[in-house]
Amino acid sequence: MASERDWSFINRLASRIRARHKPAREKSRILMTDELAQLGYDLMHAAQSDDSISDAVQYRDGLMIALLAYVPIRRKNFTALEIGSSIVRRQGQWFIQLTPEQTKTHAWFETILPPALEPYLQRYLDFYRPMLVACTGRWRKPTGNALWISNHGSPMTQDGLYSRICRHTGERFGEHCSPHMFRDAAASTLATEAPEYVRMAAPLLGHRSFQTTEKYYRQAKAQEGHGSFVKTITALRGEG
Repeated sequence: MASERDWSFINRLASRIRARHKPAREKSRILMTDELAQLGYDLMHAAQSDDSISDAVQYRDGLMIALLAYVPIRRKNFTALEIGSSIVRRQGQWFIQLTPEQTKTHAWFETILPPALEPYLQRYLDFYRPMLVACTGRWRKPTGNALWISNHGSPMTQDGLYSRICRHTGERFGEHCSPHMFRDAAASTLATEAPEYVRMAAPLLGHRSFQTTEKYYRQAKAQEGHGSFVKTITALRGEG
């Protein structure tokens, strides 16, 4: 239409918009699992100074972040964890187990909780979770065996869990880290710190094959290579 007109100004406008565009997700900063786990521990330690509901909420949030860092399952499964079925204690250890009907890939998933996290989980179950269950907020509903309880005395929703995790990670790291990004962190941490075990990230994250996980390995190696390149140039220029 109107082929005789000069529409080059549209290209100029598009170029300006692209130049000003800020990516929704910053790729240069890859959070590592140990950073996320440390945030969780810090929140739990800070919450144990008082017995208020706000401290119970903070302790719960810290436990969610630490547990998700160690066991980065999908948000739907993480939110729906239930005591006695998907998070169980047997043989003196805590396990997270998901049936094929619960997982995206329809594969059985089971893992042991890190021993270091067990006393924190037990503290939550014995003390803070009952405090939250007893709350009588506007949205209160039967909690059943749900692991994560809101300050309304109801099972947490996926949106509620997402919001709390994004809030704390945003305050700590300057930008929020969604529950799904914990999975990125797990793969990146393995690829960077223990590349010989990187293929283990596929079953850890519930991927059907290593091809889905391989991009994190490539990304970590690319950043490592660029870091070495920058150090070399810096040395050659006599900087630093």
